[in-house]
Amino acid sequence: LTINLAQLPTGSLTPVADLMESMLILRMLRLLRLARALRLVGMWSSLWKLVQGMKQSLNTMLSALLIMVFSTFLFACFGAEFVTKAYIDDPEIGDKVAKHFSSIPKIMLTLVQFVTLDSISAFYVPVAHRSPLLILYFLLLLVIVSIGLMNLIQALV
Repeated sequence: LTINLAQLPTGSLTPVADLMESMLILRMLRLLRLARALRLVGMWSSLWKLVQGMKQSLNTMLSALLIMVFSTFLFACFGAEFVTKAYIDDPEIGDKVAKHFSSIPKIMLTLVQFVTLDSISAFYVPVAHRSPLLILYFLLLLVIVSIGLMNLIQALV
C-alpha cells in the first residue's frame, strides 16, 4: 500500500480512508456489543451500575465544569485587575505575581491550583503576608468554587 504525499492535502485518499474508517467503526460496535454482554455476567453488575451512574451524571458534571470554568475566569479577571496591577512592581512579591498572574490563562491555571489545593502555599503565603486583603480574594475563591460547587454537585448527583 503506497500513498502519494501530494494527495494528502487534498484529501483524495478516500478508498483507503473509507475502508479504515469503516473497519474502525465496526471495531467500536463490537466493543459496545461486548460491553453489553458483560452486563449480563453477575460479577460485572456492580461495574455496570457504576458505568450507568457515570453516564447518567455526565450532564451534571459537564454543567459543573462549565460553572467552574466560568467562575475561575471571573476570579481571573478580578485577579488581573486587582492583584496584577497592584503588586506587579512590588519588590517582595512582584516576581511571584509576574510568574503566576501575568495573563488570564496563567491566572486561571493558578486559581485551579488553589481550587484543588495543589501546592498553594508557595504562592499564597508570601502574597498573604504582603497584603492581608488578598486573603479575602483567595478565601472567596476556595469557598465559592471549591467547597460550594463540590457540595452542589454532591447534592445533585
